[in-house]
Amino acid sequence: MRRKIIALDTSVTPWQLAVAGSTRGGARLDQLAELDRDPQRPLDEQLREALGCPLDAGDRLAVCLPASSALIRWIDFPFHDARKIAAATPAELSRQLPCELDDYQVRQVRLNAAPAAKNTILAAAVPTTAIEQLLDQFDDDREPLGFIGLAPFAWHDGLADQLNDGLLVCVSGSEISLALSRDGVLQDLRVRPRLGDQRSIDQVEFILRQGRILLGNCPGQRNVMLLGEDGDGELAAALRGAGMEVAIPQLDCAGSRVPTAQLPAAALALGIAGQKNAGLNFRSGSFALKNEWQALKRRLLGAAALLTATLLLLGAGAGVQYQQRSNRLAQLKQAMRQQYLQTFPGEKAIVDVPLQVQAKIRELQKKQSRLGTGNSSALQVLKEVSARCPTKFRIDIREYSYSPTGLRLGGSTDSFDAVTQIARSLKTSPLFSDVKISDTKQKSSDERVEFRLQLSFAAPGGAS
Repeated sequence: MRRKIIALDTSVTPWQLAVAGSTRGGARLDQLAELDRDPQRPLDEQLREALGCPLDAGDRLAVCLPASSALIRWIDFPFHDARKIAAATPAELSRQLPCELDDYQVRQVRLNAAPAAKNTILAAAVPTTAIEQLLDQFDDDREPLGFIGLAPFAWHDGLADQLNDGLLVCVSGSEISLALSRDGVLQDLRVRPRLGDQRSIDQVEFILRQGRILLGNCPGQRNVMLLGEDGDGELAAALRGAGMEVAIPQLDCAGSRVPTAQLPAAALALGIAGQKNAGLNFRSGSFALKNEWQALKRRLLGAAALLTATLLLLGAGAGVQYQQRSNRLAQLKQAMRQQYLQTFPGEKAIVDVPLQVQAKIRELQKKQSRLGTGNSSALQVLKEVSARCPTKFRIDIREYSYSPTGLRLGGSTDSFDAVTQIARSLKTSPLFSDVKISDTKQKSSDERVEFRLQLSFAAPGGAS
């Protein structure tokens, strides 16, 4: 079954939806829809009504964070190794920004299409709270949000073949952004929020002023692609009156031209469906889709054991007399029914237990293939930390951030010596290769000591 990307433009009302998938010929738009979000109803139910079908196991939702929510820099590195870049980007980004990045999620993407003397990286930092507030609107099991992009970069990925050099002007429900594209890569950005019912034409002076500044780096360049506004609207007319050559993205869906209001969602869906790598995706790291493999594994084993016992019991009953088999069969059916209800307590309609067990196994295997497997167990790590912490101190844990590579702990305890003993005790665990005290502080002598620890998993990584 072909995996689908369902892109949502949540900056406008009603929400705009675009469905795309990848084919041998590249990404293709399959469907457009609108969703008037009712917070009192489950989102998956409303998506099913808007799209006319339920989400398949491999389908993923995608949304964009506004550009104004991020701190963005273009960084040049003299090396090309992906691991070195990932390790160096947060430190270099922190050096260039006027704030610390402890409460930010940092992602980066390489911009150079081919090896060059310098490797240009687009780095962006988004507040952790902004991502958490967005994820609160979705359920990982029913509405799997697989991509959180950043405007206008995620939109440009779907429009890159239409704008190689020029200015991309994006008008969304929350902001107006101007991005300079050179050789198909966005190299500079200007953003201004939209206030209340403010019209885009009210921002024309900002657009013209900043547009001329950006295009000043490209002599003779006057190409402007306008996303989110009609080509015959006031803003387009004002830009043309200032000497700009304005174009509207031309996207097709099922043989029809995509309406202006749905172009941002369509561009996002096409950009993700056509990607060969993850791109600038904030739905990764500690915010990746939760791995439910352990829970699924237990249910699969229970269901498999139930099916095996059922088949053995049915085989044994075949050798007895008819009356005995009838009585035994009734007993077995009752036992199977009870076992089935214990394994799947929420099931109400029971018709044929063996067939229903097989259906449950197929359903669990389908979820397993979507969620994947993992060797690290967050529960085992939590148990290990709890067991290793000294009991003679009072320890209040306020931060517990788990990732596949390590663990970050934050909290308070009685003294600086207590922090040292906690770190020393945790370091004796075979689960951790390294335990570092990244921060300790005490506001006054009569207050508790606040601390932060960084624990790295031992190879091959985490608990197993």
